[in-house]
Amino acid sequence: MHNILYVEDDATNRILMATIFEDETDIGLVMAASAKDALTLTQRQSFDLIFTDIKLPDMDGYHVLQNVRHSKIKKSVPVIAVTAAAMAGDIQRGREAGFDDYITIPINVKYLVKKVREYFSDS
Repeated sequence: MHNILYVEDDATNRILMATIFEDETDIGLVMAASAKDALTLTQRQSFDLIFTDIKLPDMDGYHVLQNVRHSKIKKSVPVIAVTAAAMAGDIQRGREAGFDDYITIPINVKYLVKKVREYFSDS
């Protein structure tokens, strides 16, 4: 079983992500509506992949990324931005910050599932 954490404050986007992965029996999806909740979850549970929105109400996705990268236990966990911030400069900034991938909303579902499968193909 692979565990994914999805950090997203928008309930509609959380429902969409749940729908995308509902038939994936080898994937467990845990959701956090804030960065603070997500960081608490990462202290209690291990994840194989983290999706995070960039624009969150309490702190941005870059802070989530920094927290993961500075943790000895979690620093190798892939972190993927899933966000509506889709301008070329946004994507470049995300890649330079160290996101493993940058997926824009509206989500291309086939691409998203393909990327997840690529990350999990080695395990």
